[in-house]
Amino acid sequence: MLYIASVSHPEVEADIIANPQAQPPTPILQSLLVSDLTSPGSSSLVIAKPDRVEVWDVGPAGLVFQADLEVWGSIIGIEKVVVKVRCSSWDHGMS
Repeated sequence: MLYIASVSHPEVEADIIANPQAQPPTPILQSLLVSDLTSPGSSSLVIAKPDRVEVWDVGPAGLVFQADLEVWGSIIGIEKVVVKVRCSSWDHGMS
């Protein structure tokens, strides 16, 4: 398990910059680098924490917060899953 200090919501950043204090350590259970998650051509860091999953885009200036999902329960891991889409006549409105 890796511990880092983090900010999970961008709106909190202004307050932290105005009042710099050390943030409590947050355990990270697992992380994945995923392509094309938030937009075509994007590279995103998906971070699993005990009670939520965070998504950060990796850009030239560093990490940019995109979203988080709070979970009731405990996360024990994350995995990238590739879903193959199969087209059928029903998908195209044909009978």
